[in-house]
Amino acid sequence: LCLIHFIKRVDNANMKVGDVLLRSQLFSHVINPSKANQTCDFCLRSRVLDDSLLRCSNCQIVYYCGRECQRGGWKIHKEECKFLVGAKPHIPPPTGRFLIRTLIKLKKGGNEVTERLPNGVERSFDMLMTHEDEINQDDVRMDAFDCYFTMVELCFGPGRITEDYAFKVFCRLMINSVSICDGYCDSIGTGLYLALSAVDHSCVPNAEVQFTGRSVTLRAMEIVPEPIMENLRISYNTTEFLTRAERQDCFRQQYYFECDCSLCQKELRANLKPSLPCSKCENQMVVVDPEKSSSEKCKKCKQKVETFRLDRYTKWRLSYSRVMQKCANLPPPPYDPDFVMERFSLFCEGSALGIKNDMKLVSSADLVINDATQLTHQPPVFHDIVQAAEVLEMVSLVYNYYKERYHRNSMILSVEYQRLAAIMFLFKVKQCDLDPKNLMADACRIVQIYRDDRSPMEEDMQQMFNNFGLVHKK
Repeated sequence: LCLIHFIKRVDNANMKVGDVLLRSQLFSHVINPSKANQTCDFCLRSRVLDDSLLRCSNCQIVYYCGRECQRGGWKIHKEECKFLVGAKPHIPPPTGRFLIRTLIKLKKGGNEVTERLPNGVERSFDMLMTHEDEINQDDVRMDAFDCYFTMVELCFGPGRITEDYAFKVFCRLMINSVSICDGYCDSIGTGLYLALSAVDHSCVPNAEVQFTGRSVTLRAMEIVPEPIMENLRISYNTTEFLTRAERQDCFRQQYYFECDCSLCQKELRANLKPSLPCSKCENQMVVVDPEKSSSEKCKKCKQKVETFRLDRYTKWRLSYSRVMQKCANLPPPPYDPDFVMERFSLFCEGSALGIKNDMKLVSSADLVINDATQLTHQPPVFHDIVQAAEVLEMVSLVYNYYKERYHRNSMILSVEYQRLAAIMFLFKVKQCDLDPKNLMADACRIVQIYRDDRSPMEEDMQQMFNNFGLVHKK
């Protein structure tokens, strides 16, 4: 079965921003456990109320919109369901389930499915890169695979699927799968798309990735040079607020390559390092190493940063790590009010230290903004404690981060601009070069490039425009 998902022959002369360059169908997937009761496992419709989804009565792990979606997903879920029931009371990890679901797909004819790329190549599952040698040397992934292969044998029976075959499938999933995101750029699961997996990475992509149901669409964020397929770029990075070195570590560990895109080269040349203000010289920053609690000398007075300030900075970063660890284990909102205030205090302390060029400070500001925009979950004292000047400082930090690192037509920018505009509106904060109305207008401009009237973002934007007294033009 060959699926042709290259939309039309688009060349440089006729290409426009927003043009569809590629479509790819979902080959295999698994929903994030935290999103399972909000997402149909077949059509991937998300942002629905818990009681509007039907849960599989056998395994009680998978949810569907209704009978039609349940029938559509039964071809894959039938075999998986028996395994999930047998595994109770344990719930298998999502990566193990992803491997099992893919093996079921392949067993039921998935090897015959291909997608034709713009260059005429028909891409099938067995054509995907494996990086077997590298994964074989990766102790963490090999230990994980041993666990997952035990799950495979429990599902299919001992000897039914060889370890070598399962390992090759595992490798292809590790290297070629992507995070499936909803209209708000929140991850709802992990999926494999044959054609999409052929597109290379850049930290500054030229194509917007849009997930709609069981398909993914690539749209031009700018004019892509010929040959289009060879020059098409998407971002593999799914983690915000990483330094260049941290991004490179992620790419090496996940995909076994080093990125040399324009952003990585720019940050390499800039070589910005964490700094603290010199206590003797006005407007002078001194490079410090918080890991070693060491300091270079001020370029003006030749003095180092005092030991007690270095110790405070080191302790602040340790506090940041503890807060992020708590965040990783948080249940859905509402959050503990004390923890919300702890996150705000973390940012205030970092700001008071005068920290510069540290992504952790930007990340701590982003945490507070996220808390503040959760209108129904804020502690009552939140508005009384947070000052307008602090809001403006946090917004400026986060705004500059996204503006410097994302394409002006990226949907991530639209989502973030809406969030920043919301907190500025909430706290009645405005600055001439950072006006919430301008942020909303730019967010709307981006949405209209890739607009989908069915998106829940449309309703949210309309409500926000009403709040700002603006007209949301469709």
